[in-house]
Amino acid sequence: MSSYDDHGPIKIIVVQTSPSTHPCAYILDMEKDFPKGADAPPLSSPMYSFDYNRDVAKFDDSSMLNYCLNFETPTDESIVLTITADAGAHGSHVSGIVGADLNDEAMNGVAPGAKIVSLKIGDSRLGSMETGVGVVRAIKEVSGGGN
Repeated sequence: MSSYDDHGPIKIIVVQTSPSTHPCAYILDMEKDFPKGADAPPLSSPMYSFDYNRDVAKFDDSSMLNYCLNFETPTDESIVLTITADAGAHGSHVSGIVGADLNDEAMNGVAPGAKIVSLKIGDSRLGSMETGVGVVRAIKEVSGGGN
């Protein structure tokens, strides 16, 4: 692995918090925003938690990997930033089978027009296999207990 030159995109994340506003992050690209010998780059537009502002971005043009952010505040003194990326299209595929509403009974889903909540319980590092932490976070979010 040490001889593998491509480490993927390297990002620097600056998190901004304030008691009066929602937390946000500035995502900086190591190669694009920090050329050799450059001064500090201007900060990009802030990115907020997906559940607050529906912000989505992609890591780079070659991977086309979309991601969003989630901020949790387990205590008054700490904040946890989670970067969430989709590991596949299975959830979108199943949602279409369930909720498709095409005004054509032959093409409609099982429950046309159903309200669908999208919550990730899988971990991309594990081939999208669900984790206990992911399931608990999803249950808390759906039940209104999320941060």
